[in-house]
Amino acid sequence: MDTKKTAEFVNEMWDSSIIPELSEYIKIPNKSPLFDPDWEAHGHMEQAVQHIEAWCQKQPIKDITIEIVRIE
Repeated sequence: MDTKKTAEFVNEMWDSSIIPELSEYIKIPNKSPLFDPDWEAHGHMEQAVQHIEAWCQKQPIKDITIEIVRIE
């Protein structure tokens, strides 16, 4: 493995994709249900889940499988 190329790839991915996505993600005021009793009505958790799912779907990972699991 070429550690220099790996580091360059990781740094580029971090700067061009991960940081911008995290910046948008933390703008969603999603809080634990203990802090937001009306969390489901507010829809922030769903918005956060959809945001990260969309980012994952865009990743060029062969045979990637993405599943959202919901607990009753």
